[in-house]
Amino acid sequence: MLSQRKNIYTQFGEDGIIEYLFKKLDIKDGGTCCEFGAWDGKHLSNTSRLVKEHEFRALYIEGDPVKYQDLLKTCKEYPTITPVNEMVKDNLDEIFQRAAFPYDIDLLSIDVDSIDYEIWKATQYVNPKIVIIEPDNTVPSWIKKPVYSPQKGANYWILTELGCEKGYTLVCNTSNLIFVRNDLMTPEIEIDDRLFPWHL
Repeated sequence: MLSQRKNIYTQFGEDGIIEYLFKKLDIKDGGTCCEFGAWDGKHLSNTSRLVKEHEFRALYIEGDPVKYQDLLKTCKEYPTITPVNEMVKDNLDEIFQRAAFPYDIDLLSIDVDSIDYEIWKATQYVNPKIVIIEPDNTVPSWIKKPVYSPQKGANYWILTELGCEKGYTLVCNTSNLIFVRNDLMTPEIEIDDRLFPWHL
């Protein structure tokens, strides 16, 4: 699947992989997504292309009040964005509820460079088809044990275990881990095992 990588707004080729997965999952224009910390909704965003080119409704959450002002400027360009100025901890479900945003979204991107694992673990109702989450990339992918630091984040192994517990399959690693919900998985979706020898 790494051969599908392409950057338009993303950092590690996620735009191309999202495009590939959306075709396999038959996800059409006009869907829904969520990303945080979103900053201005543009910079190295995993969902910006969906908003700009595919008419997605997006819940963008930014905790920094200064960066949030940049996000509000982007919202004037793209009114399908719902902006929220709040820190995400164990409260993602509540943020969705207050924003009247649907739980069953197409894509969730979690990238806060610290408690990504805790945020996903605490989420009960938000039910994305695809999850993109950043691991602690300082821990080698072949380490087959849980490593977690609230300052640096969680390693590949513990995030993969969490994904399994939540009903997801890890399909790709771009420096971000990309999961697809099990009820949507088909044999047509390529799974890239090369960077995960403990999968073999």
